[in-house]
Amino acid sequence: MGSEGAARWIVGEPWARVATFDLDKTLLGYRTEDVPASVLAALRDLVASGRKIVLVSNAHGVRVNRVRRVAATIGEYTGAPCGVVVPADAGDKIKPDPGMFRVAAERAGVEPTACVHVGDQLFKDIWGAERAGFGATVLVRPTGDGDHLGVRYLQRPLETLARPWLGYPLVTRRFPVKARLVRG
Repeated sequence: MGSEGAARWIVGEPWARVATFDLDKTLLGYRTEDVPASVLAALRDLVASGRKIVLVSNAHGVRVNRVRRVAATIGEYTGAPCGVVVPADAGDKIKPDPGMFRVAAERAGVEPTACVHVGDQLFKDIWGAERAGFGATVLVRPTGDGDHLGVRYLQRPLETLARPWLGYPLVTRRFPVKARLVRG
């Protein structure tokens, strides 16, 4: 299951007030701007349930414009602004630095414990949000085509080896929505 399933899970969690999402390989393919209709529909349901959405991306330079365009598309479809946090917003720190996640919570006007982060990378997304004190994290199956070479050939193989010891499926095609509640 992917980000759509994660969004539906968040709707059922009354404590979760903000959903933050990684962009590439979580909501859409690598370097594309085409948000699938099923993802937009799930995000619309999330907003309709009273949640805010913030994209947390390691994009820098001209790639930040792409993140902002995707956020604008999401905002137009859902009828609510979609926030954006990039390294420049967090002292040039990148995920998994917890600072990016804390900025997302602060901009949304909530404590980190009221946030859920959804991402496809165990080390950057899940570990970073948990270190920031997010209430829950959801690891989803990577979606779409393409991938950053460092992620494809180094990070994903290392994550595959680490997954069983951390309670996640070994084979990505069998990923359920794996939500880890980290609240006290």
